[in-house]
Amino acid sequence: MRAAGLSPKVPAARCPDDRTVVTLARPAYSVNPDYPPERTLPGAMARLISEPWDAMTAAANASPNHVSSDERWTRKAREANPALSEDQAYRLGQHLKKAHYVRMGRLSARARQLARQAADELAAAEAV
Repeated sequence: MRAAGLSPKVPAARCPDDRTVVTLARPAYSVNPDYPPERTLPGAMARLISEPWDAMTAAANASPNHVSSDERWTRKAREANPALSEDQAYRLGQHLKKAHYVRMGRLSARARQLARQAADELAAAEAV
């Protein structure tokens, strides 16, 4: 069964040291015509070249929907319980924010652990 968007299997070539090399064709993708052109790859690349990165980063971090924004978490707390007072919503938002970062830290640690295990397995396979 072939994955969507991938080309048919390319025959493998033999390297002198008996390793198998497989060449994969780049997946074809289509651009959504309703998507703004400045958000597609050529537009994004042009924007990255022409605009200062520190200004783009500052603008993204100042967004009220940024993960570190207190307004985002207060809004989430208010959505969960609209009857909260302003102070209660803020404190619950801070609790939600901390819980989010704890969860992301655990997921990050798990991802690093899996990457180490995969690297060890590859090293062991190459040693054989």
